[in-house]
Amino acid sequence: MPVNAPKPPVRKRRQPTSDRASELLTLLLNGAVVVLLLVGFAGLVSKLFGPGGWAGSGIMKLVEGHTGTVLLILLGVLAAGYAVTRWFDTAGSKSRRGDILLYAGVALGLYFTFKLYTTGSF
Repeated sequence: MPVNAPKPPVRKRRQPTSDRASELLTLLLNGAVVVLLLVGFAGLVSKLFGPGGWAGSGIMKLVEGHTGTVLLILLGVLAAGYAVTRWFDTAGSKSRRGDILLYAGVALGLYFTFKLYTTGSF
């Protein structure tokens, strides 16, 4: 065979059917997780900031309360946020602590999907 002769085309081997089915199942499950996360986030935002939501009623109760109570609640929220941030930041690279947020989001998505299905609203 001459040195500069063209090489014959390389034929790609098709994946076995079980591998393609497995990839399709993985794609569908990951898509379902993303949809549940989006539904959970949308439901949480609507409950927080919608008419009569938790944020509005909570702020009104804080405004009506004493200044010391407001400062104590603010300090508690900041301390809890700091503690949670430290807990996630001190996790090693092999830690699965971040999965807790994923599971919480999927649980919220399941809750709001069920509520939307049974009552027609969040």
